[in-house]
Amino acid sequence: MHKYSTPRFSRVCIVDTVYSLFIYLLISSKEETDHTFFFFSDGIDASIRNRFPNHYYIPSKDFPKRNFISRLWLRLKLRLVAPFKWPFLSSADLYGHDHLCFTPSLTGNRKMTVLEDGMGNYCDNPFGFVEYSGIELLIRNLLFGPLSTKRPLGKSSYAEKVILTGMKSIPEELKQKAILIDLPQMWDALEESEKGRICCLFSIDFAMLKELSQKDTVLFTQPFADEITLDELIGIYRKMLENVDKDKLLIKRHPRDMVDYKTAFPGVCVFDKPIPMELLTLLGVRFKDAYTISSTAVLLLPPTVKIHFSGHAVHPGLLEKYGDIQIGNLKGNK
Repeated sequence: MHKYSTPRFSRVCIVDTVYSLFIYLLISSKEETDHTFFFFSDGIDASIRNRFPNHYYIPSKDFPKRNFISRLWLRLKLRLVAPFKWPFLSSADLYGHDHLCFTPSLTGNRKMTVLEDGMGNYCDNPFGFVEYSGIELLIRNLLFGPLSTKRPLGKSSYAEKVILTGMKSIPEELKQKAILIDLPQMWDALEESEKGRICCLFSIDFAMLKELSQKDTVLFTQPFADEITLDELIGIYRKMLENVDKDKLLIKRHPRDMVDYKTAFPGVCVFDKPIPMELLTLLGVRFKDAYTISSTAVLLLPPTVKIHFSGHAVHPGLLEKYGDIQIGNLKGNK
């Protein structure tokens, strides 16, 4: 019997961001987490992946750079192998991201519960998804399952439920399947042992929290490498921070952001540990000012924090792909 064929895996979680992984851990009991098999990709750092004994790593960082035949073969190979290597995929409850390149190869025609992955769940079509038809629709359905031909981020009929925090008005097509959660409320309701378990999974310690408490301003970065040049991005951040005391500044790098901010901002504290800021906020890390282009991490900061939210209008590439967005359009104005 294959080592993964044991029926104890009653759940499967497919995620590629620490934010969505944190949400899954919050909505799941320890027993449910122990009975979950995880599929991770590059968005979940190895230091975190390795703390989950029941997981499989699917590298996807270089996937877009491959040619069409190579991408097709990798997805098709996974589709053919998955039922035999992980037979529990046919019966386990499915959670996670429906927009990853490999998700349809794992889920086939089964339904799943989609976990919020930031602002994308509230946008109409942030990834520029193309509606397929004719022979291409038939081939994609046959090779990878119907999820590969449907709009992602909870909008397809294969997304049975969508876990959302309500950071923006819920799209009409999600209202019937949306389950709203309150992260601070859920965190406060946890037993101390459960809080400790989650902190351990993300490698959080008291020395780290003490260091962060010495900063009063934070910049939340984002992985915008495909929409904007490095020089343009650094230029935007420098203009945002020109009047900030650099000794009191913390740059919180997004887990998928590969920019070397220590070189771009010499002497500034760069926090690049793969920990969701939402969790650090719940642990008591406080700031007076928070700067960002459009990171939704600012939505969980206490109301005493002054938010400097630039929005996508700071660059035409961002505006074209993601549309205009301001802090007033978000959680406080549903």
